[in-house]
Amino acid sequence: MKIKLDVFFTVFFFVFIVLDYFIGFEKYIPNYYILVLNSWILLYVFDVIGDRKKIKNTPKNEMRINSNNDNYFAVLPFIIGAIIVFVSCILFLVNKNFTLSIILFIAGIANILRGIYFIPSALIRKEDSQLYLENGKVKKTIPHEQIESINCSSRDIKFILKDETSYIFSHLELNEMTITKINDFINTSQ
Repeated sequence: MKIKLDVFFTVFFFVFIVLDYFIGFEKYIPNYYILVLNSWILLYVFDVIGDRKKIKNTPKNEMRINSNNDNYFAVLPFIIGAIIVFVSCILFLVNKNFTLSIILFIAGIANILRGIYFIPSALIRKEDSQLYLENGKVKKTIPHEQIESINCSSRDIKFILKDETSYIFSHLELNEMTITKINDFINTSQ
């Protein structure tokens, strides 16, 4: 069973927080919380760099499109980043706490960059002679030869199959340009 790295880090972080609550690492490690905050920001910056690389190196056999929730998740890092940058400036002016201010400032900028390098969550990928669709937990594979026609609207993509059934890839947020790109992408794969 393959465990994703982000799931591993999430579980590790949760266990670490619970252990810290019961043990109190600050007693044993001086400046423990500053070290944890620096580590968290470093991992966050690496995550932003990883997202940037994913955007630049998108495989030619896949296409990312916006789902209904992507607009909220794309704006959230900008809001949180701006708040963190504002708080860091206030801390610097009021407390003259240079170290914490710089750490929070970097965290805020990293959040803003995370919003810039946002990766849409819905995926269409061509694999072998099949079309792989993924939107959150919904995953579906359709053989290319089974697709008779495709109808795109602003909210979904409807695949009409040769056995007179259909599959609707829904909860999407599509505009005219994206619909054209989707049609070109899928039609060149058949």
